[in-house]
Amino acid sequence: MDLASPQELRPEAAPVQRGAEETEPVERGILVIDDSEVTRQEILAIIQEAQLFDHCYEAAGGAEGIKSLQHNRVDLIICDVNMPGIDGLKFLDLTRKKFKDIPIIMLTSARDMETKIRCFELGASDYVEKGSWKERGPELRARVKTHLELKKSRDRLRELASIDELTQVYNRRHFMEELSREFSRAVRYQKPISFILMDIDHFKKINDTHGHQVGDMVLSHLAALIKQALRGSDVVARYGGEEFAVILPETELEGAVAAAEKMRRTVEREGFPSQDGPLDVRVSFGVANWPRHKVAHVDQLIRLADDALYCAKDAGRNRVVVAQE
Repeated sequence: MDLASPQELRPEAAPVQRGAEETEPVERGILVIDDSEVTRQEILAIIQEAQLFDHCYEAAGGAEGIKSLQHNRVDLIICDVNMPGIDGLKFLDLTRKKFKDIPIIMLTSARDMETKIRCFELGASDYVEKGSWKERGPELRARVKTHLELKKSRDRLRELASIDELTQVYNRRHFMEELSREFSRAVRYQKPISFILMDIDHFKKINDTHGHQVGDMVLSHLAALIKQALRGSDVVARYGGEEFAVILPETELEGAVAAAEKMRRTVEREGFPSQDGPLDVRVSFGVANWPRHKVAHVDQLIRLADDALYCAKDAGRNRVVVAQE
């Protein structure tokens, strides 16, 4: 059948902040929250001098700071304790659970230990006493740099724990967490979501004929082809063995079928490298979509795509099959 291009059917989905699992260079941002514009500008001047961040955001209070967090990638927060409305302590209380991976350095003019202890109890990473920023500037820069480096290290550990070592795409555990989040988000905002399950045809024969080292090369090369064929907002993972899975946020069924067909044709045309010369590799696909398929839980969406994949295998392989409605 004639299909519109994946770009026509699948415009880029809205970006979703996924923490720090990116494998490409990341643009980092800092958020400064203080009701004094003079203080904000003094702090931003100190931070910008260190050239640690690509983007600097500012907010005049806790409520404005929360909005900024929801719309920008933020890697570190500097927040005053004493502000009208939502003050620093309330800001910590409201945001720490959802944004627990972002270091927060509190600014306080209070020298009493009780305020400092309360900040830590609510999840603050550190604090700096207010004063002359000419004197406090080097200390603030040092603390910001330390916490940013610690965050980068934690982000890298999280990335390593979520990536399949052979194929350098997400592993199944992390993928299932992403799928659960994206499905809930789709239902909440009434946006479509598609799920593709794919399996390499006759993969056992490849291993038996050419050896497991070639089989591993096929898996890693296929993963690279899949990533090249998808949008940045799509999520791909090694689902198990020779199976791969893809989440396509904000994608109707027709767009998912076009994307699967694009991947199938790409693989079909590709000569997979091996010491025995280029290998012909084929892949079968099963596709499911919410809300086209009336499912209430993400497990049902997976089962439908799995059944469709089985039908693709049973019908002769190297094809895209849509789950029955």
